[in-house]
Amino acid sequence: MAAIVDLEDGWSQMKRQGIDRLVAILEGGLRDSGTRFTNVEFARIYTVCYNMCTQRAPYNWSEQLYLRHNSTFNEYLTEYALPALTSAHGVHILEELSTRWGRHIIMNKWMHRFFMYLDRYHVQHHALPSLREAGVAAFRNCVFVHVQPSVTSAMLEAIDRDRDGDTVDSGLLKRCTEVYVSVGQGSLSVYGDTLESPLLETSRAYYKRKSQDWLAALSAPDYLAKAEQALVSEAQRVERFLHETTESVLLAAVEQELLAAHATALLEREGSGLAEMLRNDRGVDLARLFRLFSRMESGLAPVARGFRAHLESLGGALVSARQTDVPKYPGASAAAAASAAAAEAASAGAAAARPKPSGGKSSSSSSDPAFVSALLELHDRAKHMVSSYFGGSPLFQKALRDAFESFVNREVPGKPSNTEMVASFCDRLLRGSERLSDTEVEEVLERLVGLFAFIVDKDRFAEIYRNQLAKRLLNGRSASADAERSMIAKLKLRCGAQYTSKLEGMLSDLNIGHDQTKDYKQWCATSGKAQADALPCEFGVQVLTTGWWPTFRDVKLAVPAPLRACQDVFVSYYKARTTNRRLAWCFSLGTATVGAKFGAKKYDLNVATLQAACLLLFNDVPEGTTLSVKDVCDSLNAVEEVSKRVLHSLACGKHKVLAKSPPGRAISVSDTFAANASFSSALHRVRLPMASLEESHNPKKVQDDRRNAIDAAIVRTMKSAKRLSHSDLFASVVRILATFRPDPKLVKRRIEYCIENDYLERDEADPKCYLYVA
Repeated sequence: MAAIVDLEDGWSQMKRQGIDRLVAILEGGLRDSGTRFTNVEFARIYTVCYNMCTQRAPYNWSEQLYLRHNSTFNEYLTEYALPALTSAHGVHILEELSTRWGRHIIMNKWMHRFFMYLDRYHVQHHALPSLREAGVAAFRNCVFVHVQPSVTSAMLEAIDRDRDGDTVDSGLLKRCTEVYVSVGQGSLSVYGDTLESPLLETSRAYYKRKSQDWLAALSAPDYLAKAEQALVSEAQRVERFLHETTESVLLAAVEQELLAAHATALLEREGSGLAEMLRNDRGVDLARLFRLFSRMESGLAPVARGFRAHLESLGGALVSARQTDVPKYPGASAAAAASAAAAEAASAGAAAARPKPSGGKSSSSSSDPAFVSALLELHDRAKHMVSSYFGGSPLFQKALRDAFESFVNREVPGKPSNTEMVASFCDRLLRGSERLSDTEVEEVLERLVGLFAFIVDKDRFAEIYRNQLAKRLLNGRSASADAERSMIAKLKLRCGAQYTSKLEGMLSDLNIGHDQTKDYKQWCATSGKAQADALPCEFGVQVLTTGWWPTFRDVKLAVPAPLRACQDVFVSYYKARTTNRRLAWCFSLGTATVGAKFGAKKYDLNVATLQAACLLLFNDVPEGTTLSVKDVCDSLNAVEEVSKRVLHSLACGKHKVLAKSPPGRAISVSDTFAANASFSSALHRVRLPMASLEESHNPKKVQDDRRNAIDAAIVRTMKSAKRLSHSDLFASVVRILATFRPDPKLVKRRIEYCIENDYLERDEADPKCYLYVA
């Protein structure tokens, strides 16, 4: 049986062989102190502790050893560590704290090893702090709480010196921070209360002083550069000196003093604020502004408002420039400006040559490319700024959208609408007037569709675009079928299949027309050969489906005999191929090539069908005889307005194939006309353009379509909901009508119309609500 180890004897042996020697090693400053105990020496000390803890009661000294383990730390720290720290000041107290904490770690490690058996059983069975925890608690209670104020003060002074550019020992500060964290034993409360909170206070005061100095001496971009560098330095400072959790709260405190407190002053700073940065396109400064203000809650809202105001200012200047006779578009390129001048000159010449309708108002041409080019350039610049400077932020995308919607839909009194200008630019592009490659055309179309997205009255754009597409297709003026299909596909992607169904139907009609032309020629060579051979000229017809194409002006015309014979042949073919279909001839759209002889020279005149019918009248006029306007109207069975336009194109244009008496640019009822015997041209094939009889779009039809769309939206909404208040019904109707923004008064009138026609009724219990009538 093993001998009983007495408490005092055993403790004396452990203290003499282990604890006293450990203290001597630590205080003696010997190197490699962690290896001064051999395995045999360590085993001897551990065995004594083991024997004292495994003896049966009343000789089990586990509790007493646990208490003496703790008191050993208290005695050592009070006798050696605390006096050394209290006698040090400034950076020296930090150095001493680092040294004492390092020694304490070593002591705690060896004390844990000496008393390890206590941790395994006694500590666990009695739910006591572990030996390591008890050692750390002793350091906190005996040392840290007494020197913490001095250490914190020294830490903050060192951090301020680092901010001012002085050299500090970052490793020392990091080790001292670890003391704050370690004494919390898994909790950062000690670190937060005794170091982090004072650090935040001093940091606020430091950067408050700095911000005042910078504001007085620096421009807004330079101030922001300083602020960004300060934030980067603080983040690095946390990494070098402090605990990682401090970064967010420290940066928030710095942001508050450097940015939030002066946000308005920085943005509105005269000569260097947000407006000046945007005006001068200072990308680096704007990107920095975005990065910094995005760190603050709602910090980007005033920046986005400033960005929107900047775009509205530029866009408003573009729209306002249209009011001048010779527009100069801010932001437009030199090429666009030159193109604008050329377009204005061409427009002015055309206006002079064109007779003004009686009682009509003159207006600027809608074919001004520079205005739309300037809008496209502004849109490209704005998109570049959003993507490159503002990180593609949805807030700035919305600001861009709101700004463009505000001025793209702002009309200029007495001028074509901006919607018409955009549609006309598309027409120029697809007619090949811009002389671009296929790739360039595709790029510009994509940009145009981006601009189209801001147009509120998309239904008006669709009507104008459909009329222009019809002219391009029927007159053979479209530069590329692929470009036409591409544009329609882009519009379809933006607005849906219903929006482009008629446009696609028009292209489909032309494809069917090609097959029909082949079939007609084959018929003329077989079944209708006898009739076809008797025709005085070659003849072709494009059959259009009424539902797809715009409603063209119905021009009454007494068809000349040669053309009537061609009509009769085609009617015979069409009746043989179809049943229950009616042909309606549209004379305002056809074209013809008329052979003409002036003197000894022959010409081919490319003219419209109406012009050809008019020219054929002069074949039967004896030499020296003239025809009056009334004679032409009676012979063609056409109204006076149409006859005047036809005669003006033949007698007052660049190529005057008819001679007017008296000479002049305007047509009056008393004028007379004859073939111009002196006509001459260097060209064999001469084109005689004629002013279109069609409007760019029919405003009445647009309004009728809108009323029908509103009625459908009201009935569809009420059929689904059964009962709705007026405000809810209006909101639902606006949400459904994506192609235009309805007038609230019009919606209210259409609701009344639906009530009158028994689609809806008012709720007797609540007059502000409507009920659906099944």
